[in-house]
Amino acid sequence: MSSRVILEPLLWRITWNINHAWLMVVEEQCVYCENSYNSGWTEIHWETWVSSSLFGVSRAVQEFGLDCFKSNVTKTMKGFEYILAKLQGEAPSKTLIETAKEAKEKAKELQKALEATEKAKDLANKAATKQQQQQQQFM
Repeated sequence: MSSRVILEPLLWRITWNINHAWLMVVEEQCVYCENSYNSGWTEIHWETWVSSSLFGVSRAVQEFGLDCFKSNVTKTMKGFEYILAKLQGEAPSKTLIETAKEAKEKAKELQKALEATEKAKDLANKAATKQQQQQQQFM
């Protein structure tokens, strides 16, 4: 990643990828400005562009890049909120580590449920096959 910051009455942050640039280009622009209704608030206007020029697969690459970006933005915003809460002397509701642990636990639970479902399907298929074989023996 590479970035450039422009200081004006507004704060602009422009970021773009340097890894995998041959595959896709991801450009991100954030503008931080004072809220027009409450000067104690800061607004963030966040825009992102994902593009690829790979012939035949550019659409798939763009969708993949956008999905990855969305996943990373969630983590970024959690970190941003944590830092702001710490700066204001507030205790954040959850740390990133706690959030990650909860997500990991949920993923494990979902994996177990998926494995149980697959096992049940397998047992049902075996039972159906055995039942068909028994019916064919009696014919």
